Amino acid sequence: MTQKLLKHELVERLLQLKEKQDLLTVQMQLLTQEISELAVPFMPKTPKSQSVITTRLIAQVLKENQGTWLVCGDIAEQALRLVG
Repeated sequence: MTQKLLKHELVERLLQLKEKQDLLTVQMQLLTQEISELAVPFMPKTPKSQSVITTRLIAQVLKENQGTWLVCGDIAEQALRLVG
């Protein structure tokens, strides 16, 4: 059985649906925010940029310090200075 709605009834129902939709949208946003906050401890932290000491840098340090005895720590420090 088909029921004809008057224009004002249709508008009223559409407004009610719009209100429900707005309420659901707000609830979804709040849930999304809550989920994001709960997930933070489980998210991987962004890695810090690491300076890479390459063989090229080591070779450069050794070349600049020919005839000088250097321990590994000294070589690493000087290589890191070259990187900046």
